[in-house]
Amino acid sequence: MTFGRPLLMLIGVGMVGTGATSARQVETSPPIPETVAQRVRAAIATEWQVEAERVVLTWSRLLTPPAPDVVPTVRGTGRSSRFAVSLRAGGKERGSMVTTVRAGLRVVAPVAVRTLRRGAVLEPDDLVPSETIVWGPPDAAPEFARAGWIVRTTVSSGELLAQPAVVPPPDVHAGQEVEVVWTRSTLAVVMTGMALHDARVGERLQVRLNNQRGSVRTTVVGGGRARLEGGE
Repeated sequence: MTFGRPLLMLIGVGMVGTGATSARQVETSPPIPETVAQRVRAAIATEWQVEAERVVLTWSRLLTPPAPDVVPTVRGTGRSSRFAVSLRAGGKERGSMVTTVRAGLRVVAPVAVRTLRRGAVLEPDDLVPSETIVWGPPDAAPEFARAGWIVRTTVSSGELLAQPAVVPPPDVHAGQEVEVVWTRSTLAVVMTGMALHDARVGERLQVRLNNQRGSVRTTVVGGGRARLEGGE
């Protein structure tokens, strides 16, 4: 990812709905012995196939802090960012404590240099990289913005730039000529028409076919190309 300025900063705001937050926001409570935390981070790193140094943990509250010599057993895949952790004293199953831990990954993602209004097109100097935490496995990270993306809702200075607050530019623009394909088995029919609104790959698009009054519902499959519903 290329940004407009070679600057790295940490910010104190999170992003609602994306599972991402600033690295400064994470605090561990209650205090967990570092030897125990290291073992849990290592187990999660193996599960997610990432470097252990990138794994960040927040623990559910325990009545008493575990001893440094407890043996942790991590269960689960962390699809929802949470793992079950059994803490066994001296490796004994009996008398073990069970808790949960929330896990995330440190990533570098773009944040807004200034307040950006709805409809603005991102320029290279509108965004700057910041160390951020994304909760959950690597594939849970939202898609981060790049220059050329469009602001969908007002973004404050220092706020993370990722979907759905910002979106890629449309693959089809209103008024653009569109190639529409209908297929069934080995039969394919190709038509042309005009897009009635902007749309991106995978989104629905209403197209008015040439020489027809009404419109048909299609799905965008690429720049200037759409698939007519009801085929296959």
